[in-house]
Amino acid sequence: MNLSRPLIGMDIGESSIKLSVISKQGSRLSLDYADRLPIQTSKGDLLSESEKMIGLKNLFSKNSFKKNPVVMNYTGNAPVIRYLKLPEMPENELAEAIQWEAKKVISEPLESKIIDYAILRKVSDGGKNTLEIILVAVDKGDVSEGLGIIRRAGVYPALMDVNPLALLKVVALNHSSEIGQDLIFIDIGSSKMEVNISRDGVLRFTRQIGRGGNNLSHLIMEKRSLSFEDAEKIKKEEGFSASELDETIKEEVDRMVLEVQRSIDFYRTQFRDILIKKIILMGGTPLMPGFRDYFETQFDFPVVLENPFSLLTGPTHLLKELNPVSSIWTASIGLALRGKVH
Repeated sequence: MNLSRPLIGMDIGESSIKLSVISKQGSRLSLDYADRLPIQTSKGDLLSESEKMIGLKNLFSKNSFKKNPVVMNYTGNAPVIRYLKLPEMPENELAEAIQWEAKKVISEPLESKIIDYAILRKVSDGGKNTLEIILVAVDKGDVSEGLGIIRRAGVYPALMDVNPLALLKVVALNHSSEIGQDLIFIDIGSSKMEVNISRDGVLRFTRQIGRGGNNLSHLIMEKRSLSFEDAEKIKKEEGFSASELDETIKEEVDRMVLEVQRSIDFYRTQFRDILIKKIILMGGTPLMPGFRDYFETQFDFPVVLENPFSLLTGPTHLLKELNPVSSIWTASIGLALRGKVH
């Protein structure tokens, strides 16, 4: 496949499906198209499969890029992603070595997994060549299930990527001057958060935790005896400024902070010469008023909210519409960037 052609980055998130298209001419990157389909109702319920299928059909029917190749994200159980360093060896021996490495970290039968790997770079150390490799394993059943509804909507993805690697493309583009240091990028959605750490443009650590924005909404519901819809409105419009909810919100965000700190501590045990430059927040939950500011008070380095459009050109009206909620578009933009950044 010619990845220089504009791809449709399709991010199937927890509360919406986002589509974006980015074209490249020389060094210029342009956002040509973006649209989204909400799949969570105001009451917090998810649309049925038939409703999603109809919505996707409608979304693609009005998409002028509908004939472009689609790259979608993997949406099943947490993928196994490991950073490996192996001695340089012939390709057939490397494939066998990857299988042995996979057996070390996967408890289920390997036959139930789709296992892939990519050689990131070759490093010379003490006269010996070492390969830096990223290993990815996902459930075959989850891939089939994820593709099922998409295909029933008449959409046939050409490629699939895992979320951390899609997000890393945005990090590599927007934070290129700091890419040689340890960058923590955290995607916080409705029901889960993902802590990722990269260095030199290489994903070295990823961890998924079952906490997200819905935890905050449910706490607000209980505190004020509200509906999910009203709790969501308070979370998005007031956030930390809702004084009587301040401690309730802080307690839940503190739980998220603790998981990030645990991830950093584990990362420190795995690698030497750690130099953490910043934390980059992504997803919908960090858009809550006061979230980024409070999060930053818990760490000794800067915390920023990602804007995946910051280096893109495009229609002024479209960027103006998307910029206030830019962080929720990070995965879709990362998928659309495949083949355009390294």
